[in-house]
Amino acid sequence: MAPQPESVPYRLVGSVAGTVLTYEPPVPGAPATLDVGQVADFESTVPFVVKSQANDHPFYLGQMMTGCSVIGGSFGCDGDEEHVNVLPPAQFLPKYIFFTDPTYQTTNLVITRTKTPSGFKDVKVDCLGVVSGWQAVGSKGDYEYTTVDLEKNGVPVNGCTNGPHAAESEGAFGLVVWGLSGAASYAYPAGGSVATINAVVVPPVPK
Repeated sequence: MAPQPESVPYRLVGSVAGTVLTYEPPVPGAPATLDVGQVADFESTVPFVVKSQANDHPFYLGQMMTGCSVIGGSFGCDGDEEHVNVLPPAQFLPKYIFFTDPTYQTTNLVITRTKTPSGFKDVKVDCLGVVSGWQAVGSKGDYEYTTVDLEKNGVPVNGCTNGPHAAESEGAFGLVVWGLSGAASYAYPAGGSVATINAVVVPPVPK
């Protein structure tokens, strides 16, 4: 029996009233609009691009992993509940120095690259070399992603071991580190630009 696609939970939080969202490809059950502070949870079995109508309507996106007791997940009981921030492409960088935790049995990287005026650029991970296996996100051809293992069930891949690593490219790309073990997991973006990407000021809400 072929494995079923994993249904991944996501969370959106609105920052500006009247935020209108578009998805490519369409994601059934995802919200079409967000208000200030509105939280919306949904799931998707496919990668997607979500955008608002303009830069002055920013929003937050997070990705979650369910507990290992959830039936039907692609990892079974390898991994457990966690939450990772999803960075916008405007914060992608051309190089990352990052660390992977040696106490986890499986470590993989999810890499997303942005198309440049001269096309997609190779991404190189220190112990793997130039990575492959790229797949399109949606049909517009702006983004591609791939997943590569550094260790799998405690076995090094291509001589890779957990610890300090570097990845680089001539173009901007995003990199998320995932570590998995029995009923345990973690994930984090390897880095991101902290430059201002919009002028929106979100007023604090008194508690």
